[in-house]
Amino acid sequence: SNTYKIAYNRLIADWKKYQQSTNKAVNYMVKEFEMKKAAAAHSRSKQDKSGIIDPLKLHSYKYNDDIFKRLTITPDGKNHGLMMFIDWSGSMGDKLTATIHQLMNLTMFCRKVGIPFEVYAFSNNTSYKTDYSRWELKKQDLDENDLFPKPKYQEGDISVDTHLVLFNLISSKMSAKEYDTGMLNLYHLSVLYERYIYRSRRSYQNMDYSDDWKYDLHDAPRGYDLSSTPLNDTIMAAMKM
Repeated sequence: SNTYKIAYNRLIADWKKYQQSTNKAVNYMVKEFEMKKAAAAHSRSKQDKSGIIDPLKLHSYKYNDDIFKRLTITPDGKNHGLMMFIDWSGSMGDKLTATIHQLMNLTMFCRKVGIPFEVYAFSNNTSYKTDYSRWELKKQDLDENDLFPKPKYQEGDISVDTHLVLFNLISSKMSAKEYDTGMLNLYHLSVLYERYIYRSRRSYQNMDYSDDWKYDLHDAPRGYDLSSTPLNDTIMAAMKM
C-alpha cells in the first residue's frame, strides 16, 4: 500500500541518519583497537636467530654458540574472529532495540578492521514451520519430520531442544550489497521493538506523533517472535561452530 511505501522510505532515511551518527563512535573504536593492537604486538615482539652467520661474531665461535644474526619478530595481531549470539526471547522485548544497535556498531567496527564475524539470534520459536493454514492437511496427517527435524538420540547423549533455531542475521561472508540489506533488516527489527516502548510511553506523556510512521511498517517475519531462552542448547551448538 502507499502508506507502507511512505513508512518504508522513512525507515531507509532513518537508517541512513543512524548510520551517519554512529560512524563517529565506530571510528573511535577502530582507533582505540589499532592503538592497543600495536602496543600488544610490540610487547610480544621477540628476537630470534635468523640462521645467517654474523661475521662480527665469528671470532667468538670457540666459546660462544651464538654466532648468528638475529631478527626481531613482531606478531601481526590479525588472529581475531567474533561470534555473537543474541538472546531472542521474551524478556529481551524492551531491551532488543538497544541490543541490536550495539550489535550493528560491532559489525561496522569488525568490517573496518577486517575481523571476520558471524551473528546469530537464538530462539526456539518454530511457528514458521507449523503453519497448517497453508496446507490442505490436518495436523495429524503430517509427518513429524515435515514440521521440524528430530535427531535420533543414543543412550547417554545430551539432548538439545528440537525447536532450537539460530538465525544467521549477518556475516562477514556477505557481499557489500548483502551486508547493507542485512543491516537495514536489522534496523527494521530494532524499530519494530522500539514501537512497544514508544506506545507505552506515549500513553503516559503528552508526546508528538511524529513517529507514527513506524506503525505502518510490516511486522517481523513468521518465526521471529520472541519465545523462550534455549541458552544451554546454543552454547552446545556454538562449541562445534
